Amino acid sequence: MKRNLLTFFAFIVAITTYSQVDVALYQQFNGRYDFTFVGNTLNTTHNAGNTPCTILTSSSQSLNLPSGNVIEKAYLYWAGSGTGDLNIKLNGQEIISERTFNVIFNSGNDNIPRPFFSAFADVTSIVTTTGNALYTVSDLDLTNVINGDVPSQNIYCRNGTNFGGWVIVVVYKNENIQLNQINIYDGLQFVPDEVNITLNNLNVLDSTGAKIGFVAWEGDVALNSGESLKVNNAVLSNALNPSTNAFNSTNTVTGSTSLYNMDLDIYNIQDYIVVGDATAEIKLTSAADFVMINTIVTRLNSISPDATVTVTTDQECDSRTIVANYTIHNNNSTDILPANTPVSVYLNGDLVQTFLTITNIPINGSESGSISITVPNGAPLDYQLIFIADDDGTGNGIVIEISEINNSFIVNGKLWVSPTLTSPADLTACNTGDGTGIFDLSGYETSLKNVPSDTITFYTSFAAAQAGTGNITDTAAYNATSNPQEIFVRLTDLHGCFAVSSFDLITVLCADATVVVNSILQNCDSRVLVVNYTVNNIGEIVLPATTPVAIYANNTLLTVTATTADIPVGGSETATITITIPAGIPLNFNLIFVVDDNGTGNGIVPEMIETNNSFTVPVSLWVSPVLQQPEDVTACETFNGSGIGLFNFSGYLESLKNSPTDIVTFHNSLEDAVSGDNDITDSGTFTSATGKEIFVRLEDKNGCFDTASFKLVIIDCYFPDGTVVIDDVYKQCNSRILHIHYTVSNFDGTDILPAETPVAIYANGTLLDVTATINDIAIDGSESGFIQVTIPIGIPLDFDLSFVVDDTGDGSGIVIELDETNNNFTKAEKLVLSPVLQQPADIESCDEGLGSSTFDFSHYAQELKNYPDEVVTFYTSQQNADQDLDRIYNTSQYRIDQNPTRIFVRLDNGTCHTTASFLLRSKKCPPKPYNYVTPNSDGLNDGFYVDGLRNIFLNFKMSIYNRWGTLIWTGDHSKADWNTIADVSKVGTEGTIVPVGTYYFVLELNDPDFPEPIVGWVYVTK
Repeated sequence: MKRNLLTFFAFIVAITTYSQVDVALYQQFNGRYDFTFVGNTLNTTHNAGNTPCTILTSSSQSLNLPSGNVIEKAYLYWAGSGTGDLNIKLNGQEIISERTFNVIFNSGNDNIPRPFFSAFADVTSIVTTTGNALYTVSDLDLTNVINGDVPSQNIYCRNGTNFGGWVIVVVYKNENIQLNQINIYDGLQFVPDEVNITLNNLNVLDSTGAKIGFVAWEGDVALNSGESLKVNNAVLSNALNPSTNAFNSTNTVTGSTSLYNMDLDIYNIQDYIVVGDATAEIKLTSAADFVMINTIVTRLNSISPDATVTVTTDQECDSRTIVANYTIHNNNSTDILPANTPVSVYLNGDLVQTFLTITNIPINGSESGSISITVPNGAPLDYQLIFIADDDGTGNGIVIEISEINNSFIVNGKLWVSPTLTSPADLTACNTGDGTGIFDLSGYETSLKNVPSDTITFYTSFAAAQAGTGNITDTAAYNATSNPQEIFVRLTDLHGCFAVSSFDLITVLCADATVVVNSILQNCDSRVLVVNYTVNNIGEIVLPATTPVAIYANNTLLTVTATTADIPVGGSETATITITIPAGIPLNFNLIFVVDDNGTGNGIVPEMIETNNSFTVPVSLWVSPVLQQPEDVTACETFNGSGIGLFNFSGYLESLKNSPTDIVTFHNSLEDAVSGDNDITDSGTFTSATGKEIFVRLEDKNGCFDTASFKLVIIDCYFPDGTVVIDDVYKQCNSRILHIHYTVSNFDGTDILPAETPVAIYANGTLLDVTATINDIAIDGSESGFIQVTIPIGIPLDFDLSFVVDDTGDGSGIVIELDETNNNFTKAEKLVLSPVLQQPADIESCDEGLGSSTFDFSHYAQELKNYPDEVVTFYTSQQNADQDLDRIYNTSQYRIDQNPTRIFVRLDNGTCHTTASFLLRSKKCPPKPYNYVTPNSDGLNDGFYVDGLRNIFLNFKMSIYNRWGTLIWTGDHSKADWNTIADVSKVGTEGTIVPVGTYYFVLELNDPDFPEPIVGWVYVTK
């Protein structure tokens, strides 16, 4: 937390005073650790100050840790011109700056202040999950700053200080790595002309393998006037970084020399530090180049303990003695913490005791113990206890540690004092019948507390309250065991300190009122109820007159009445009340009577039982049923010309009911229907002339009713009934002409269907044609027909085809039928078209040697489909594709003999098909070097292998250099891969494997497609 606050204050100062943010220690790691860098620039070229200013918003770089290394931490730094883009993405995941460094630099003839920024985020979770992979920083958008205006006006572009980039500092561990101390320092300090940085908190025990890494921004390869980088006054350099041009856009991890305007450089410093050093001095000079140092990482061999202490305390109530339980740790260390390491204890700033550890504490081990400390009388209850490991009582230690600032542990505490308990008032309750009552103690569980963390418990004896055992659990309904009964209450605070008091439970005699609803009277379509009810007294004393009775509909108070006289023990009082149910209450509701309720839920009479005062009865208000208007009933003449018909309207006996309990009756007059008298009994065989009116009555179970009427009508019963069906529809690919077979029938008719009955044909409601029957169609007869129609262009491919008999094309017919609603027949149809085949893209694959390549075009089998049921197949010729002959089945590993090779594809929808073609082309791809060589003759990585080189680039030349730029090996297509033995300049013993380390290669392909040499590194290890 201290470091974060310091960083915050530094950021504020940087903004308000335009000062730099000094580079200081941010994090330290001790153990078998090492570090590396992964990063890239956003610049597309050096910012020379006279070229168009452009900048990317994303770039990528790969992390390639050898196997066996485990990532411990990963810190992302990004930087650039301007005040900062603090919200970016890493591999698509949003990253927000956690720490920010800002500086403002006045430079150039214009002396304009130019702000620059660097941001930081801990990305360990992303990197540990992803591991070795390509890392991409995106959404780092500095375009408005770098090229938002014309170069001649841009304050960064015109003086060559436009840049952006990112780096991930990766700390990793491996059991085969020596014990090291990794220090990460960060801030933002700039040169020119000179800057001095002191690296503190070092602990140099062995200089072997010591190295230092720099993350620097805005270095230009062409500006090296007076430029130097020194550690402890020794000038640093390596193969990529000359002593006079340290900041030259290079990356010593990858060997890149095009890391425009940023540097990721690592130097060996084992000759420039001395055992025992606690600091190192960094000095940077530059007479022309503007360079910013953001991060410095050191790796030093370190073998030291690291003493820390943790403490917990115990104490007793009302005691001034503290028992401190301590543990001395040796975590994050690289050596044992020796026995007899002193530990000093301070109380309120005064030394009270010093003791020694007993045993040697191993790495990540600990030693525990306890001591007693007494706070003097008169001292305040609040105290501070400080344990300091490796402190002899004078503030000095005797052990050299990895960190000397993490030895203390502070306990801020307070002596425990028993709480104060206010004596609670006695409680009274009604006798429940056995001389005792039921009491609610739960209110005291809150009201007696001093603070919310206190606990209140109840007991039946003082001894139990003192012991805190056997407490009363049913505090909301405790049944007393005597009258009166003393109850003991215990108040316990957070520390277990407590106080005990008591109160009495007193039982008294009470009445006990109940109520019951005897009957409810109501009328149809009325919201007025007449309710008869009885109030009873089952208590031990008289229930007084004017005891209130509240009446509710659901939860709505309707009214409050009251008893008229005292009700003796075992007595009752019966009354009748008329109430009106408000319009807002639904028809079905609960009617609730509550005795001893004044309408607010509260009573005025103490009762033996307060939970038996309510009586609920469900009520349904009576509403007259709604009688649907019945249709007139038709019948044929019994005898031709008689005018009399036989009618059946018995179906209305059930169909007109709203519920099974309803009763339907028929009557000859409205008067009889209203009174319910003289109902018609022969509703299934009723004989009548046409025009007779029948009255119907619908009555529900409550006697509520409604009436309606219908007429009896005699009709002519001899008519045809035309229907039509589509038997078959024939279609061709890419045609809108249909050949249709259909049948017109007269199955349910009572007369012939005449010839020339029209038949209309529609597509989605659009009239296509009108045809007609040829002959009279007898009862139960039919006639088949055929017609050819063309579907208009405006009709979609999917449409409804409809045939309508007795339709002249405008929806009207010429024949009176028994049923005018069954003339239509509709069938869903779809015109068949050849499928649309998108032109597949040509595919390129890398040359695998001698012009041979392998291709995967299996994905086209799904990508070229328009619908899931279509089929995609592949062929070597157009003829085979058209005839579906000799399909290609090996579409994921297809090798070509001729470059390019044309492949033909066929898309088939089951009826029609379409063909297309695409090319397979072999091309030369950039070779990929395998950067690690282990010449141990195990058959794996024994030589320096470059994938995609041999039998492809026949004129290549390979040159290998050591870290000092000395050429040690050359090779070409006629020579075997480098076996780690130098054959040009002597390295080590002649004819033997070169020493372990990083070497650099230059690969010249001598190919017109790859004119630039490939430069990289190779690491030789055992």
